Amino acid sequence: MFSLDDRTLHFPHAETERVPVPMLMVYSIALPALLILLSTLVNLHKTRKQKFHQLHVSLLGLAISLMLATFITDTIKNGYGRPRPDLIARCKPKEGTPGHELVSIEVCTERDHHTLYDGFRSFPSGHSSFSWSGLGFLSLLVSLSFSPGHRQVMMEAEQVLPRPNPCPPSRRRHVSRGDIGPTITRRTPNHAFQNRRL
Repeated sequence: MFSLDDRTLHFPHAETERVPVPMLMVYSIALPALLILLSTLVNLHKTRKQKFHQLHVSLLGLAISLMLATFITDTIKNGYGRPRPDLIARCKPKEGTPGHELVSIEVCTERDHHTLYDGFRSFPSGHSSFSWSGLGFLSLLVSLSFSPGHRQVMMEAEQVLPRPNPCPPSRRRHVSRGDIGPTITRRTPNHAFQNRRL
C-alpha cells in the first residue's frame, strides 16, 4: 500500500543504473576469486597439493557466502520490502486515482512485470548485500591466511581432526598361506564373510 501524495516516492525512474549488474559481478565475484588465487599461489609455506586444497575450499566458501546472501536478501525483499523512491514513476497510476488515500498495485498501469514489482523491493539492497558478502569473505580469508598464528592453528587442527581411511576393511586384499593368488574378503547380504579366489 502506498499514497500518491507521498513526496518520497516521486523521484524519476532511472533506466540506467549507476552500478550495473556486470560491474557488480566483477567486484563481487571475479575480483575476490582472482585475489584468492593470487594469495594462494604466493604462499610459500605450502606444497602444491595443499595450495590446490586451499584454493578449492576458498572458492567453495566464496560461492556459499554469495548464495546465502542472495537467498537471505531475496527472502527479506519478498516479505518486508519497502517501496523504492521512484515507485510512482514505475507505477504510472490511472487518472482519477485519489492522492490522499492508500492505494494498492491495482491502480498501476505499467505492463512490465519486473519494472513494476521491483519498485516494491527496495529493502534490503541487493547490490550492497552481494558486494558485502563477496568482499567481506575475501577480507576475512586474506586476514586469516596472512596472520602469524595461521600455520599453528592449521597444524593443531590437522592433529585433532580424524583422517579418513582411504581403503575400507571390506576391500583390503590378503594373501593366505598355501594360496597361489591373492584373495579378497567380501561381505554377503547375510553379513557372513566369504573368501573368493581372484
